[in-house]
Amino acid sequence: MWQEEHSFVAPIIETLELNKIFSSTLFFIVVTFFSAAILVSLWRMFISLKRNIGKKHFRISHNKNSHSFSFLSDTADVIETAVVSGKEYGYKIFVQNSSSVHIQKNSVGKYGSHILHLGFLLIIIAGIGTYTMQKRGFAQLIEGDTFFGWESEFLSTENGVLADSFTPNVLLSLETFIPKYYPSGNLESLESKVIVAQKGGEPKSTTLSINNPIEIDGVKIYQATSFGYTIGLKLERSGISIPTYFSLDAADKHHTTFSGISDFPTTDYIVTMEYLLNNERSLKLSIQQNGKTISSGIIKLRESLEVNGDRITFFDSRQWTGIIFTENKFVSTAFVGFVFIILGLIFLYGFPFSEIVISVQNKEDGVQVSIIGNAQREKAMFAEEFYEYTKSLYLIKGNFNVRTDLVEI
Repeated sequence: MWQEEHSFVAPIIETLELNKIFSSTLFFIVVTFFSAAILVSLWRMFISLKRNIGKKHFRISHNKNSHSFSFLSDTADVIETAVVSGKEYGYKIFVQNSSSVHIQKNSVGKYGSHILHLGFLLIIIAGIGTYTMQKRGFAQLIEGDTFFGWESEFLSTENGVLADSFTPNVLLSLETFIPKYYPSGNLESLESKVIVAQKGGEPKSTTLSINNPIEIDGVKIYQATSFGYTIGLKLERSGISIPTYFSLDAADKHHTTFSGISDFPTTDYIVTMEYLLNNERSLKLSIQQNGKTISSGIIKLRESLEVNGDRITFFDSRQWTGIIFTENKFVSTAFVGFVFIILGLIFLYGFPFSEIVISVQNKEDGVQVSIIGNAQREKAMFAEEFYEYTKSLYLIKGNFNVRTDLVEI
């Protein structure tokens, strides 16, 4: 266990719940804080959207990035000319009357921020839901074993703080476990041939792998990366036979040796085992009693080792693997949140929103033309575009006898 190998830092990690960070109290507090911040931001956006949606207005919010320009014209058809010029830059009429016109470009882009924040909120909701309601169990199955969906069959469970007991409505039998290796000896993939069914349903054979999970009745089943061999040893003493199974883990990265150490039930023996995946599939045993080695040897399947008048027989060898069962009703919520984030980013940066309002007012010496524009993104590009637009409009309709200045607000 990693706790034994890191005895100093293990208590700190477990106290801070860093070994299960996504279901820890610290993570929940951080997520709650960000949720509150995003909710406040969304509420303000909603109020602004509710105020403006469906309403035709000629108002642009003034800020340091707004641009304005005004000049005198000798003609009264400035609005029509402004619309035509705006179309050359991709602008469309939002609202128009005889004295003003409000034109917009990439109007879908103004909703990008709302969609992006909504996506973040959905992911946070999914995270909180996972923290409180997710159910997760790890089962260790030997080839030929069946998992019946009882919580007591899990080797370990990790449920949300508000989740009840995890009893998945699933039956799963492990037929064979197949680890595959590259020519170099490194592990390539893990596959389990299983028979799976909803309780009371029709069973079906399928292959479970790391990249190919199974879902049945809302329960997602994953292939774990842990695996090994289960060794069957039978102790014969005074005419009584005591069979016991021991699970061995890989002792090297190429998985050529599997080892383990355990006490033998009903005895004071400590058994150290090394299962060698050589041509003979032999088992190296060392038996200790009171701290002393009393017997050792290498035996093959169905062979025995004498121990103080007892006989230990190697009678079975099968592979085991870990199977992970999860139930999380918030996965689809997180998926929708990611979709919203992607859409929000596309709308924000793929369709940068900008708007311009042109208004006219009759004066004694001509028609006063006032132009104001603003953009949500790519402000430098908009500044250049606004300058070119107002310049072209001024060259067409401006009164050159009157000095005109470009004014930045």
